[in-house]
Amino acid sequence: MNLIKNILSRTFLIVALIFTNQQLLAQSEAHLYFDGVNDFLETQDPLLNTVSSDFTFEAIIKGNSEEQGENPTILSNRWSPIKGNSFFFQENGDAPRELCFSHGNDLYYIPDNGPFDGDFLDGFCHHIAIVKKDGDIFFYADGNLYGVIINPYYYCDVLDSPADIWIGTDHHYDRPFKGVIGQVRIWNDARTSEEVILNMHASLEGTESDLFGYWELDEGSGQIVFEKTSLEWSGYLGESTGTDGFDPDWFEGDYCINDGDYGDGEDDEVEDEQEDDSTASVENSTIAEIALYPNPVNDNELTIDFGSDLKPVTITIISISGKEVLQRQVTQTAAKVKLDVSELTKGIYFVKIEAVNQTITKKVIVN
Repeated sequence: MNLIKNILSRTFLIVALIFTNQQLLAQSEAHLYFDGVNDFLETQDPLLNTVSSDFTFEAIIKGNSEEQGENPTILSNRWSPIKGNSFFFQENGDAPRELCFSHGNDLYYIPDNGPFDGDFLDGFCHHIAIVKKDGDIFFYADGNLYGVIINPYYYCDVLDSPADIWIGTDHHYDRPFKGVIGQVRIWNDARTSEEVILNMHASLEGTESDLFGYWELDEGSGQIVFEKTSLEWSGYLGESTGTDGFDPDWFEGDYCINDGDYGDGEDDEVEDEQEDDSTASVENSTIAEIALYPNPVNDNELTIDFGSDLKPVTITIISISGKEVLQRQVTQTAAKVKLDVSELTKGIYFVKIEAVNQTITKKVIVN
């Protein structure tokens, strides 16, 4: 009976993928929220069996630590306590949970998350990456390398397991994640620091070399979740292709820009905000036409070109974790504004520009 159910489930999935393939070309701006009780999604094949030696795992997460259960899981193909792999946040007493990779019985993590200053589960968006290169394992947070495990002698190269990949919980243990998970990627190579930084918030094509699995998780509706490198690896919400109590929920909006909201459906507006201010005026321009350069910023100065005079303007630079790192008020007429970003660390930032009746947010990379 289980075999028949599985065959029927996979057949339905293939048919659904054929008729909804156009979603790959124009996905909506949306995100997937896991309730921390029993939500998860299942892919259709044990993809990690084909990953050998070097690998890279990436994901974007957003959640609150106090709302999590034990060891909340991002991705797992574990089918027994000693077989399979899991990427999760490990309990750490009263300290913030540690980003952890388990391979069979072996655990790999940086004690107390090393120099990472803060909690991964702090209600803001974080990009995390774990890279295996030769004999070493590298840990990244928001594009920054924060720890390396040098040549652990007990590491096994092959990420083998007969189980399908689950996102949002663990196969063998009850370890659901509460919050948003997106941009889940598995590479069959060791990504460099530069590659991690430049691509961590990019929407990839799915044809990139050595990209083995890529779930954006931004379809916005339906039961099917697409894996962009091949429809063969796509999956569905919950236990089946039909709706059930294990389905995560879809919400509209960019969960990294709308800080503090990660699934209640009430995202903050980031554009077209209306303000009643009769004393201010916008002259001969709209902030939708602005240009930021150079981008990436390779020196210490970022130029914001409005094309023509504009006043007044508030410019705020926000880190990927949601913290305001720079703000400037422009009250005089100016077509260009130059910002000193020499104090910013390497990574991705959002530049939020607010004028009368207008708000726009653009992404900038600081190298």
